[in-house]
Amino acid sequence: MEDDERMALIEKALEETHGKECELACDKSCSRVLELLISLSGPEQIASFLHRLSPSFYVVSTDPAGSHVAEAVLKCAALILQGHASDGVCKTLEQAFIIVCQVVGDNIVEAMTNSYGSHVLRSLLCVLSSFPLELTQKRSRGGGLSSRVSLSQETAKRVKQDDVIFPHLLQLLIGRILDSVKMIGPELCMDAFAGPVLQITLRVLAEDISRITMACCVLLGCKNKAGGEGDTLLDKSNLENIQKLTLNDFGSHLVEVMLEVAPDDIYQIMLKQAFMPHLLEYALHPYANFVVQALIGSIRKQDQVVLLLSNLKPSFWKLMEQKRSGILLSLLKACKQYQCSEQEVCSSLAKALNSDGLKSPLLILRLLFLESYMASGGSKEWRPNLNGQKMSVLGCAMLQLIFSFPMECSQLYWLSLLNIKPEEILATVKDLGGCHVIESFLSSKVPLKHKNLLIGKLKGHFVELANSTSSSFTLERCFSIGSVDLKEAIVSELVSIQVDLAKCKHGPHLAKSFDIAGYSKDPDHWRKRIIRKEGALKAFADVFDLTSPKGKKRVAGSEL
Repeated sequence: MEDDERMALIEKALEETHGKECELACDKSCSRVLELLISLSGPEQIASFLHRLSPSFYVVSTDPAGSHVAEAVLKCAALILQGHASDGVCKTLEQAFIIVCQVVGDNIVEAMTNSYGSHVLRSLLCVLSSFPLELTQKRSRGGGLSSRVSLSQETAKRVKQDDVIFPHLLQLLIGRILDSVKMIGPELCMDAFAGPVLQITLRVLAEDISRITMACCVLLGCKNKAGGEGDTLLDKSNLENIQKLTLNDFGSHLVEVMLEVAPDDIYQIMLKQAFMPHLLEYALHPYANFVVQALIGSIRKQDQVVLLLSNLKPSFWKLMEQKRSGILLSLLKACKQYQCSEQEVCSSLAKALNSDGLKSPLLILRLLFLESYMASGGSKEWRPNLNGQKMSVLGCAMLQLIFSFPMECSQLYWLSLLNIKPEEILATVKDLGGCHVIESFLSSKVPLKHKNLLIGKLKGHFVELANSTSSSFTLERCFSIGSVDLKEAIVSELVSIQVDLAKCKHGPHLAKSFDIAGYSKDPDHWRKRIIRKEGALKAFADVFDLTSPKGKKRVAGSEL
């Protein structure tokens, strides 16, 4: 079927829905057909359909079947508005959204607290503000190892006011949402479905200082007196509201977002008045500990890092014992980000883990197997089980951050790493989290001779590492920074598995990087070439080291 014929057929099908849009959208079978038609329709058909559906939009959006149709048409409308739609289409969509905002606004509490309406309302806020629709989904707490260790600033997605397509409609809808909070109070903020709507509302307003301040004050139940730091004061009832939200499963998510997007003065007030008096209580709480992590992750200046660290460091052991190590990870990340208190946080963590001396291998092992060590109650007799026991995700993440600190701050940890047994080094490299710890150590400012010492403990196991996708990256790093003798040791072991390597996804890359074929043909020539290459790189580094301060800085981190 030609495109023109298909579009004509779709247009005809949508025309047949005239006057029956709500009925068909709420029918379980027909709604699926409507979704498909909408996804294939052109801008004119979508604008016309939304306009006809708009008087019934609240009913459709709170229906199990109809809500899917509502979200489908909103998604298509968003794509049209972000593109180059004609003036006629934009005018039709604006008229439709005026009616949609009116009917939804008249039933705002019901829409927010409805399991289906909540999703549609979030999508509607995103369309009106040009906020990405995919970010309306409730984000899970925590995240993978890479996201926890990443030092990039993970601030909320901000909506630039110039990008807002229908600002008057957006403010109308947000006004209705905040009025409902004023009317009902914290109970609405703690609702499982209304909470995510309020989170999106805060994210949409994040770039507008006056409006986000007003929204935060409404959600906290306080009057907006903001004029400067210290002017917006929280009374007893406000503090009780914050405590209720923080200790609630759903309300705590809202407080997390509030801390992330709040202006600096609101953040400072919440920190000092609402959180500092209950910091340890919240840090140990099943829900509130995530709020404390958000509090640390949203820090704005160095003195806030110092304040939180000084209050939490005496309780490091208790936090780890109660499985709240995420707070320690957040503190490490904040210290790294603001380049302050790095020595203090590292020594406090080592002290909490009962380090048995400067070069004790137990410090690093207790972090690598953190949950296992905590389960033993901190027994001095504890030793890790290397046979299949996975290493701690949080422990590995903390070590990655620690090895990115200045060398003198992380000294206790890298000395401990150098003193663990070869079989423990091997188990670490083979673990999905542990291999990142080793890579972080090899990329640190620790002197090269110490790194070569660690690589040397892996002799006899390079084939085993090359056969694993995860540890092959660590092996490549070992080859990159290892001495000529260690490079030759790696390649000499891999020569025997050239054929098998070629069959692996990562094998050809390793074979090419290490020039395994060249070594198998003429080991002496391969060694001489490596020595020449190392010499050339060192000479290049020396030149820049002598003539360019920037070059000196760059070379200092290159291991050459």
